[in-house]
Amino acid sequence: MSTRKRLCERLILQIYGGKPTDDAEITPNQVNEWLNDAVAAAAKSNYRENIQLESTAYVNGAFHMTYSDLPVVRDYGDDFLYKVQLPHIPVAIGIDQGVGSVRFRKGYTSFDAIPLNNKQSAFASDMRTIPNKILYSTEGKFLFLTTTIQLNEFTARVRMISGGDSKNMDSEVNVPDDYMPEMILYINKMLATQRSSPVDLQNDGRDLKK
Repeated sequence: MSTRKRLCERLILQIYGGKPTDDAEITPNQVNEWLNDAVAAAAKSNYRENIQLESTAYVNGAFHMTYSDLPVVRDYGDDFLYKVQLPHIPVAIGIDQGVGSVRFRKGYTSFDAIPLNNKQSAFASDMRTIPNKILYSTEGKFLFLTTTIQLNEFTARVRMISGGDSKNMDSEVNVPDDYMPEMILYINKMLATQRSSPVDLQNDGRDLKK
């Protein structure tokens, strides 16, 4: 696997056809912003390929990353509702498959929580009496959990589709090597479009024409 910094530098060399000048428009930070989009595109491609080849809808484990010790916060408007803030919005694959598993820890680790799709989550309030079970649904970068267990005494451990830590340029890009060419093509296309777009220096609200 490549680090974010190394991959960004590699992409910049490709789009400029060599080492860019000091005043180059495209910087490693700009390339890094496209990386999460490219990871999502690669994960969706892997999802479609697995359906075609194996008739099974899933994303390879190499696209997943586990985040531990995430705080669990009670929703004080509801005694049975809790939420966990994720590091970022999960990649949306299939029916709520961006999050692979959710467990909780307080000296011991719980069994997996039970995922709910959008339709099921509307009826979650009617399923609170299921003993020792935790139900969850995903909304943006939050997990919403319904249970009679006092979850605010626990921390969450979430396994989800993720490209890794986008804020750390020395972190590894969490994607199998055989999907790197697809990601590079995607980012190159986005950056080439950015380079060819005219810059509005007048800021008069009118569309620019080439």
